[in-house]
Amino acid sequence: MSAPVLTVRYNGAPSSFAPGHDVVVGRDLRADIRIPHPLISRAHVVLRFDSSVPGGRWTAIDNGSLNGMYVNGRRVPAVDIADGSVIALGNPDGPVLQFETGRHQGAVGRPPQTSTVLIPPPPQPSYAPPSVPSYQPPPFPPYAPPTRPTAPAPTPGLREPGREPGRADAAPTQMSPAQARPGS
Repeated sequence: MSAPVLTVRYNGAPSSFAPGHDVVVGRDLRADIRIPHPLISRAHVVLRFDSSVPGGRWTAIDNGSLNGMYVNGRRVPAVDIADGSVIALGNPDGPVLQFETGRHQGAVGRPPQTSTVLIPPPPQPSYAPPSVPSYQPPPFPPYAPPTRPTAPAPTPGLREPGREPGRADAAPTQMSPAQARPGS
């Protein structure tokens, strides 16, 4: 006996799947059965065929969705799918999936493989690009700490105004107004 084909109806539209690949139900554009509803996660439920039991069986597994899946109004993490099963997604009154097993006649859709698609590298040019010399920054001189400016040495013979010659530490002298006038 061959493995049962799973037919899933959402909004009246049937989609049939042969065993061998997981079927993803969710909001994402890449989902095998797309349900564009705000309560539905991108990959909300996974439909998986279990061939380890005699005759095999299909199982619906909540894929860690925020809003879960419901059977008869109760939230469940997983459920075996029988012919005529109904599952609500997102909440008990959310979008409904109806299942048929083994009744399908005709061609069966196969879910796209979800493996990584390898993209070949771009072709290499047939010529060798010119080599560019590497840039070397100029060497810096060794670090020397900044020096403090020093006062210029006094020049002999010059005196500061208001100071008596030969008395560098003396206070400025007071001049009378008569001494300050030239030619007096």
